[in-house]
Amino acid sequence: MSALRAGCSYFPVGHDSYFTALDTLEAGSYASRLPRAQTAARWRVQAPRDFVFSVVCDPAVTAAHFRPERAVEAGWERTRAVAEALDASFIVFETPKTFYAQADNLRYLYSFLKAADRGGALFAWQPSWGWDRGVVGRICRDLKLVHAVDPLVGAPTAGSVNYFRLRGGGPGRKPSRGHRYTDPELREVVELARGKPTYAYFSTAEAWQDARRLADLTRLKVPHVRSRGFI
Repeated sequence: MSALRAGCSYFPVGHDSYFTALDTLEAGSYASRLPRAQTAARWRVQAPRDFVFSVVCDPAVTAAHFRPERAVEAGWERTRAVAEALDASFIVFETPKTFYAQADNLRYLYSFLKAADRGGALFAWQPSWGWDRGVVGRICRDLKLVHAVDPLVGAPTAGSVNYFRLRGGGPGRKPSRGHRYTDPELREVVELARGKPTYAYFSTAEAWQDARRLADLTRLKVPHVRSRGFI
């Protein structure tokens, strides 16, 4: 069985209850806004010492396709401030459908991520569906990225750490916030971890229940991750 942490992409319950039951959180996903740095600092104090935070990059960065613009710089500044306040282990870049494998897009992506201060965090990238897997794998290896995926839809192409984002999708099924994961689906997530340190985040309406069910299946802790030695 793999070492796996399960969490949510937002706080579905009070902070004390969440920090007692689960050991990781993804902040700033589409289900919640990026918190202020002051708020993030309070979360870090409230959480257990070995609790793992992940931060989704401000959409001002990804919606503008990483172009060298003031809005992108400001979005990255906000993201880095929150990541530092949380001592985040991951910063996630979720690119929109408009960001496809075109020369200018790739040039901006490479330029931005090569220059970005990682602050000890791993960078994870979730491209929209439709990207060629070989291209995604090459980009992830070039830029030392973890390929973030919904494991029930597609396997990651790169990274010695698994970063799973569970949105109610599956073979032949579009993401659905109303989906409740079945026991076989959760067991498949554990199987797909394949022995790697794995971080799985639920963003459905049943995230709280499903994350705890997945955690109960694993019953293992993952050491606090830092970028050195994991890619």
